[in-house]
Amino acid sequence: MSYDIDVPSLQAILMAVATEGTALHDAVNAAKTGGDDTAGQFGTATEVAEAFTSFWTPRADVGQRISSLVFRKAETVAVATQAFLVGDDEMHYNAHSIMTRVDTGYVPPLFRPQPLTPLD
Repeated sequence: MSYDIDVPSLQAILMAVATEGTALHDAVNAAKTGGDDTAGQFGTATEVAEAFTSFWTPRADVGQRISSLVFRKAETVAVATQAFLVGDDEMHYNAHSIMTRVDTGYVPPLFRPQPLTPLD
């Protein structure tokens, strides 16, 4: 089995996620600001203001939690990738180290079982 960790591609993907995550975070903050501002714009229509506030309050931070989740998951992928790279380097070093200690100058005779009955 063969595999290759394509570090530049992984970095490009993580950068794209960070870029999109930043755009999402900015849009979410703008939406939260707009929702918070709207809650105070109903003037004397207190029933409408209360209805909007009861609708908006439990949802006000949903977008911020989602954008935060995107960044945390991207960070987890980056940490896991780094662990794979370190492990890959360590396995390569260990295998190379063991192979340099193998004595290839002596090869024991190959055991070949003899038949139990003579062949005539």
